[in-house]
Amino acid sequence: MTPNRYTQGNAVESDIIPMFVRMGITAYNRKPHEYKTKINKSENFTPVGKYGINWNFENDILEDYPNGVISQGNNYYKGIYYKKDEKVPRNKLNNTEFIIKTRKFNIRLESKWQQSAGSVAEKFPYIYHNFINDRYPEPICILLYGGTDEKFLKGAKWIKDEYSKWNEFARSKDFNKKLMIFNMDELRAWVNDNL
Repeated sequence: MTPNRYTQGNAVESDIIPMFVRMGITAYNRKPHEYKTKINKSENFTPVGKYGINWNFENDILEDYPNGVISQGNNYYKGIYYKKDEKVPRNKLNNTEFIIKTRKFNIRLESKWQQSAGSVAEKFPYIYHNFINDRYPEPICILLYGGTDEKFLKGAKWIKDEYSKWNEFARSKDFNKKLMIFNMDELRAWVNDNL
């Protein structure tokens, strides 16, 4: 099965996929819950699991793509304001730009970039609260940030500081997920060292 060609988004997003592809990971622009190569249509298949995508078929994906996949698109999860509404089951779900799935890592990657004044910085508290309230199903969440807007960079510093304090003083010993906050250079270094 050949994955569909990914579409290029903004500048930072167009750098992310080639970086992972160079590490041998396959770009996959279909949502993981649409992966149906080995799924019989008569089977019960729910696209959304407890907090997000049902990765029950991850072994099938990794069998076909042994170095892993990076999925770009609507990678759903149930955020802190999620309220189930039977009439519009997907209406309240949040999504993330990227999911990286390898045999070693299961990563949700949030990408936030702002060059000029705007509202992107206001999303940092939402990302932080989704993380500490265990709303991301993956064990690792990477927040990739960048840009030159002063307010935005203060927001990035704020989330780093808050996470550091929470990690030191408030983290439950049973909470074993990790939030990593990187600029693009830090993400490249981490990818080169770990994948």
